[in-house]
Parts: sequence; C-alpha cells; structure tokens
Amino acid sequence: MKLSVFVFKFIDYAFDYVQNYYKYENIKTIKDVSYDDRCEACKLDILVKEGAEGPFPVYMNIHGGGYVAGDKKHRRSFCAHIASRGYFVVNINYGLSPKYKYPDMVKHCLAALNWIYDQKERYNLDVDRILVGGDSAGGYLSALLGVIATNGEFRSKLNIPEPKCKIKGLILISGPYDLTKLLAMRVPFKIAAELGELMTGIPKKRIYNNPEAFKDYQYVEAFTLIKHVTEKFPPCLVMHTTKDFFVPGQGDELVKVLKEKGVKHYEHRATRFVDIHCYPIFRFLKSSKESIKLIDGFLEEMSERE
Repeated sequence: MKLSVFVFKFIDYAFDYVQNYYKYENIKTIKDVSYDDRCEACKLDILVKEGAEGPFPVYMNIHGGGYVAGDKKHRRSFCAHIASRGYFVVNINYGLSPKYKYPDMVKHCLAALNWIYDQKERYNLDVDRILVGGDSAGGYLSALLGVIATNGEFRSKLNIPEPKCKIKGLILISGPYDLTKLLAMRVPFKIAAELGELMTGIPKKRIYNNPEAFKDYQYVEAFTLIKHVTEKFPPCLVMHTTKDFFVPGQGDELVKVLKEKGVKHYEHRATRFVDIHCYPIFRFLKSSKESIKLIDGFLEEMSERE
C-alpha cells in the first residue's frame, strides 16, 4: 500500500468515532444502492426521516479522502443531521485511485447526480431543489459539479455532458479548488505528489513542488476549476479554516472569485488553533457548532420553493 493511501485510510478510521458519535433517531437508512451498474464502487446510501412525505429537497454528499481513500460510512452522522432537517440524503461512494484514474471519479459523481433525477418519481423527489456538498476531495468534486452544471463552454472543452438536473446550492467544506497547487505542495515524503501520480500517472518526481507538471495534462482545466466559475455558479456555503495544512488559502481564493463574479455565497472562516481540516464534521469543536447552524440556515433557505 502506498504511503499516501495508508495516511488517508488511517485518518478515516482514527477519526471515525469523533466524527460520528452524535446519533440521530428516526432516520431510515437504505444502504448500498447501485447508481451505476457498470462500476462496483458506485454505491450510495439513502437517509430520510421515518414517516416523512415528499416531495423532498435532495442533498447529495460526496466524502473526502484524498481521492485514494474515504467511504460514505464515515459521513453517516453528518448525513443523518441533514436528513433530520427534512432532506432526502444521497450519500455516495465513487471510484478511488489508483484503481480508478482521473476523471473517473468525476464521471461517477455526475452519474450519481443523474441517478437522483431518474429516481424522482420513485422517491417523490423535487429535482428543482437539489443540493450537492462534500468535504476535502468531496468539496472539490462538488464544486466541479457546480462548474459543469453552469458553464457550457467548460463542458464543451472537456466533452462533458450537461447534467439532467440543475444544482440549487453547494455546501463546500475544506475543498481544494486548484489541484495543481495541492498536488505540487512541498510536504513530507512527497505525499501530495504521490496522490497526483496515483490519480494521473504523472511521476511524483515531476509533480513535487512543480505545478507546471500539469501544464500539458489533458484535464488541467478541470484541475483548476476556480478559473471556470461564472456568475451562474450555484449559491454556496463555503467553510474553511486558516489552520488548514492540506489546502492552505484555497477557501480564500474561492471566496474572492465568488465575490468578483457576484455569486451568492455565505462564508464560515474558522481561525481557532484547533480548527483543523474539515472541522465542521468534528461536532465537539466550537467552530463546528457554529458552522452547523450556518448549514441549517442554508438548508432551510435552499429548500424553499421558487
């Protein structure tokens, strides 16, 4: 097992309890529903309040894990919270590197979004009220879906089909919005560069401390999604921390672009010493409690019918 894969898997299991100790009653869960039979990784869990009736607003959650690890089960408490707010929650898995190369995971997330549209009658879903969100790698994938859904020129450039449904809002937690910067970071044991190698096949020696390594990469435009945000980008809640070792400054850069483009957005910028990467899912932190209140407010606003 590669060191980068081990590190991210260790993080998942080491922090699983503190991220999921908070329990919710009366939440019905349907596990491991296939949203694309062509891929064994393409499974999702459905979470919804017992006895609730639609039509439901929908929240699709995309877990983090450095594109090489992570699992929907590690976000069960966070997703249960959103279900408790009246949402039909779709908590997805997707293909991970090195077995799946970029952009396979993007295609999987797009397939999951289209699955929601296809299932609208079966589950009584309101496809005009679909939110997408995720943490870390999932934050990137969520933001990229936002670009794909709103930028036709970007879709044409990368030959990506338009989603079957619109995205009404995004919840973005500690995401990297420029992968060329993330993967070229100077970190011990070249772990970030190794992630890049596992995702793209480009040798980590070329990637380390060298964002230009991706200059001729076929999907570099998607790696730098922040350049393709337009005024049509979905309203979003951006949560990031100044103490983030993994994606330093990337939340600030996204917020700057959102302001320049006039995109409706809300920001939670955590500054306490203990406010680590993906802090909103660590429910014992003060900043997490603050961010959960913002999430609840955003969910309520986005659930309103137009």
